[in-house]
Amino acid sequence: MQPFNHEAVEQSTVFMLQNEVYFLQAHRFGEDELSHSFRLFRWAEPKHQNRILDIGCGVGALASTWSRFDPTLRFTCLNINQMQLDLCPEDCDKVLGDMHQMPVDDGIFDMATCCFTIGHGCHADVFSEAARVLKPGGVFFLYDMIPDDEDYLKLEEISYLMISKNAFKRLAAENGFSLDFYMEPRDNGSIVERIPDVGKLFGGLRPVIFRFIKEG
Repeated sequence: MQPFNHEAVEQSTVFMLQNEVYFLQAHRFGEDELSHSFRLFRWAEPKHQNRILDIGCGVGALASTWSRFDPTLRFTCLNINQMQLDLCPEDCDKVLGDMHQMPVDDGIFDMATCCFTIGHGCHADVFSEAARVLKPGGVFFLYDMIPDDEDYLKLEEISYLMISKNAFKRLAAENGFSLDFYMEPRDNGSIVERIPDVGKLFGGLRPVIFRFIKEG
């Protein structure tokens, strides 16, 4: 696993924000940022007053928009990059930390989200940490990618590792999660239309959604 490239992340963040892209993801499941977020919200199914940990939160777009859908949600944004963390909403808790060793207490969250993030680290460690910080019955909501072929190293140049659907399911089972929901949503292509370089990098990758439940 390569070291986290803060300079590259900060440069890409500035570029995306200049193009009014706040969800730092390569796919869109709605006609705009808000409807994209609402689809993620609907698939994740957070409950009123849930305490949610957003792992690798980017600039906090998930916390910002989901709180509009349900103002009772309480967010903690976790990010290893201080610049992105500083851009997160002021009304959520902000934690500077590594997703392999999250500086948060055991069993305090109802949901953990990990959207377009887990490939920046070791998948096994992130699953283990998600299991640690969630309450029994808590939800681990994942949005990631799998390739159309077997080229799981396609994103190696940006230090992002992909794994197969079966590998996700295996890691979940090993860490006490059961699969509640899986889908491969359709990308409407709007980000590629606005930023063609995104298509060059992420073309041929299928978005995948997992909703896991922590057993016990």
